[in-house]
Amino acid sequence: GAIGTIPATDIAVINFSYEDQVDFTATGGNNTAFDCEAVVYDNGKLHLFTKNWIGNVMSHYSVSAQPGTHVAIKIETYDTGGLLITSATKANDNIVFLLGYRTSNFTTGLIMISGFENLDNLLVTGNKRNIVLSGGMSANGQIEGIVAATPTRVLISNEHFNPISFINVPQRLYGLNTDQWTPQYVLPVGIYNFTSRVNDNQVVLSWEFDEPGLDYFEVESAENENGPFKAIGKVNPNSSTNTLFNFTDNEPLRSGQRFYRVKIVSDTGRFSYSKLLPVKNSSDTQFNLLLSPNPFNDKINISFYSDKRQTIQFSIIDMQGKIIMTKQLDCTPGRYSYQMGGLLPLSSGVYFLRAQTPSNMYVQRVVR
Repeated sequence: GAIGTIPATDIAVINFSYEDQVDFTATGGNNTAFDCEAVVYDNGKLHLFTKNWIGNVMSHYSVSAQPGTHVAIKIETYDTGGLLITSATKANDNIVFLLGYRTSNFTTGLIMISGFENLDNLLVTGNKRNIVLSGGMSANGQIEGIVAATPTRVLISNEHFNPISFINVPQRLYGLNTDQWTPQYVLPVGIYNFTSRVNDNQVVLSWEFDEPGLDYFEVESAENENGPFKAIGKVNPNSSTNTLFNFTDNEPLRSGQRFYRVKIVSDTGRFSYSKLLPVKNSSDTQFNLLLSPNPFNDKINISFYSDKRQTIQFSIIDMQGKIIMTKQLDCTPGRYSYQMGGLLPLSSGVYFLRAQTPSNMYVQRVVR
């Protein structure tokens, strides 16, 4: 079968009009201020950046990302110096890139916006940096697509470009590292795949971290969700390429519940904390899938028992049966607590969390 095919039933349409467009007379060619090719999603809304053919001023609009008919609200404008914006991407919650080219002098470039309060006042509050790509259109072609591979690396694509006989640029994919222009304060500091395993009443914590500038981790625990937390150990990176970290709490978990968090300390002294990971003790030997909170917001805490070495796949599924997210854990015998995060973009509604083991399937209903 085809790879990446989307069922027609999963495709919805958003119709919209610009709030400030009142004249719909055909202008011919590209003689319009309302062409739009650059879109990013954020917090239930689409943010549109126009490709203004008749001036240097780009307009920034927002419109609901829900299917239906809506009006795009004009938020702000920005003088791009003639850069025709063809694509946009959000590298993280603090960095947005706008890509484009200039027909006036055949240059290509990026506008990097960082450190903004939120996307609703992106250009007013953000730091704006114009980056000229070497070679221009004669080397890069008509660049039309950009996506952030990481917060400090983007991938750029171009169309086949053959405006005159001696310029013929084929379709290409380019990679560009942007760390040289990226302020360190806008880079995320956080861990992911924060997991615990309980075996013989000892708690083994695991997490992943792959961001630059790490000095060490400090593990903290508390018997209550609101603390007080105490430091119970330190984890140093043993190499610059290590991304998986572990820590064993030797204090027995005999009953009840314990809460853990990891303090991430950078080589500049800056620090931040992971989200809390609740770990429950249980003497049963059943899979016994436990979920919290329900309703959830941005994460679901999953507790279960693995009776053997096995791979368990967790999936979030919507009411139409579409798989929204999948995570996989390689388990050994013991009781696990796992935090499935990144769920904030989901719309409100009913979902199902499915746990698939080699021999069984477990499904529970959850609400966002």
